[in-house]
Amino acid sequence: SLSSPLIINRNNIYKCAFSVIGTKFDISFTEKLSKIVTDAFMTIVRNSQEIDLNLIEILQIDCPNENDCKWVKGVVLDHGVRNNTTPLVSKNVFILLINFNLEYEKTENNSSFIYKSTREFEKFALHEQELLKKKINKIIQLKRLVCKNNSNSFMVINQKGIDSYSLDLLAKESIIAVRRAKKKNLERISLLCNCTPINSIDDIKLEYLGFAGLVYEQVLKEDRYTFIENVSNPFSGTILIKGKSNMIRNQIENNLKNCLKSIKSFIQDKKTLPGAGIVECLLFKKLSEFAKTTTQTNKIGTDILANALMGIPKCILQNQIFETDQIKNKLINHNDYLAEYFIKNSNLKILDGYSIKMNILDLVISITSMVMDIDEIVMSRGI
Repeated sequence: SLSSPLIINRNNIYKCAFSVIGTKFDISFTEKLSKIVTDAFMTIVRNSQEIDLNLIEILQIDCPNENDCKWVKGVVLDHGVRNNTTPLVSKNVFILLINFNLEYEKTENNSSFIYKSTREFEKFALHEQELLKKKINKIIQLKRLVCKNNSNSFMVINQKGIDSYSLDLLAKESIIAVRRAKKKNLERISLLCNCTPINSIDDIKLEYLGFAGLVYEQVLKEDRYTFIENVSNPFSGTILIKGKSNMIRNQIENNLKNCLKSIKSFIQDKKTLPGAGIVECLLFKKLSEFAKTTTQTNKIGTDILANALMGIPKCILQNQIFETDQIKNKLINHNDYLAEYFIKNSNLKILDGYSIKMNILDLVISITSMVMDIDEIVMSRGI
C-alpha cells in the first residue's frame, strides 16, 4: 500500500538517481552525476527489452576537475589516432573495422628464415611490402568510392597492428587510422555505427562500412582519446569520470555502478517507495498499533522490531540542524514524536527501491532470528 507506480521518464529516473547518489556527494555534484545517469538510462532503455548495463561503459580520465565528468553518446577510445597528419576533428565519417595485420606478420609457430645473401633478404622484404601495399590500396579504393567530395571522411579501426609504412600510405589519402583497438570497443562501434568487422582484405565490401557524424581527438596531459559521436544507432554510450587521483575516480565509479544497478531494480519493479525514513516511520506506527492488540509474548518482539526500525530516521535526524538541541533531543528520545515529524515533513523527491527495501527487511528479520537461535544454543535450552 505504500508503493506508487513508476512511469519511466526523465523526471522519475532523475529522482531515483538523485536519491541514490545524494548520500555520497554534495548537492551540486550529485545533481551533475544524476543528470549523467539519467541521460545514460534514457539512451539504453528500449520498450519491451531487458536493460543491459554493459551498454554503458565507464572510462576514467586523469583530470584536476571532477566537475568535468560527462556522458558521451558514442564511443571513447583510450588511445589516439596514429597518423598525426590527419585533422583532429572530422565530420561525416565512414568507418571500416578490420581484424587483420597491416604490418610485417610474424608466424604463429617458432620459425626462422635463412638467407644466403642480403639480396635475398631485400627481395623478401620487398615482397612483404608489396602484399601490404595491395591491402592498403584496396582500402584506399573503397575510401575514394564513398568519399567523392571533401565533406566526407574515412576511418580505419584495426584490432591488430598497423606499421609506419601503412600509416604513411593511409595518411596521404587523409584516412584516419587507429590500431590495436580493444575487442569490446570494436563490438560497441559495430553496434552503434551499423558496421561489420572483417577478418580478411578479400571480404572488404561497401555494405560493411559504418557511419558516424563526428570523430575527434583530445589530448589530456600525456594521454590521447578518440571520440566517436553522432552515431547512426545511438543506444549505447560512455560515462567519462574525471578526477585528480585514483581514489577519487574509483569512488565516483563505484557509486555510479551502484546507482545504475539500483535504477535497473527500480525499473524492473515498476514501483517505488517513499524514501528518507518515511517507510520506517509508517511501519513503526503500524507495528505499535498491532502491539496493542496482540498477546504479551508477541508484544515484546513487536515493540523491539518497531523501535529498531526507527534507527534509520534517527540517523537521518542527526544530520539536520535545529534552532535548539532540546527539540532534537525530544525527537530522538521519543519515537512517536519522531515518526510524526518525518511523516509531516516528508520529501517526495527522495525514493526507495521496492525490492531493495523488501530484501533489507527480510534479511534483518532472518539475521535476528539466527542470532536469537544462537543465544538459545549457548544457554543450552535447545531450539
